Amino acid sequence: SRSSQTEHSHVRPEALGLPEGPNLQELKRTKSIPDTLHVLIVEDNLINQRVLAKQLRNLGCVVSVANHGQEALDFLPKTTLWNNDHPMSNSIALKEMYHIPSTEPIPNGHNDALPVELSLILMDWEMPIMNGLTAVAEIRKLEEQGLLKERVPIIGVTANVRQQQIEQAMATGMDDVVGKPFRVAELLVRMKGIVSGMGLEGLNGNAHLTEGYASFG
Repeated sequence: SRSSQTEHSHVRPEALGLPEGPNLQELKRTKSIPDTLHVLIVEDNLINQRVLAKQLRNLGCVVSVANHGQEALDFLPKTTLWNNDHPMSNSIALKEMYHIPSTEPIPNGHNDALPVELSLILMDWEMPIMNGLTAVAEIRKLEEQGLLKERVPIIGVTANVRQQQIEQAMATGMDDVVGKPFRVAELLVRMKGIVSGMGLEGLNGNAHLTEGYASFG
């Protein structure tokens, strides 16, 4: 429940069975740390959301968060990927300004009206309001309509890692699927490969990540 999530929001990752964090020296040695990835985590479990955001932030990522698929869609018009010149732009984009949720400190002089970068979306599967599959399908529609300037890389994050579920996710428009639990260090390598257009070739083959980062509820 949301109350229990809030109550345990300050629990240390290791107390929840999570690793304290990836080996930064190993990541640097293998050159798997990106310069800067701007990541949107779409996850309804607040503990998962905060822990994953913290670990990715520690690896140099700029992290924003959304609690479900609809919030992810609402986030897109505030990014540099949004095509403000499209005739349908104003009818879809949010009229009022809102603070883009982020685990990053708000810099001095920050203006919410300025668009933010978006490199990749980590999309949970099962969420209230709008689930991950529906959100991905809607995002791909926005791309087809020209409301997004380019394709947004999306990695599905789910416990549903049976082949049928993976095929369904990929057919819907996800670029990759990782299974809970997984290792954040390995996820970062996967993310970098997807963003660079390399996929998993030369990294992890076609294997799906299945250990390290735990799912709670």
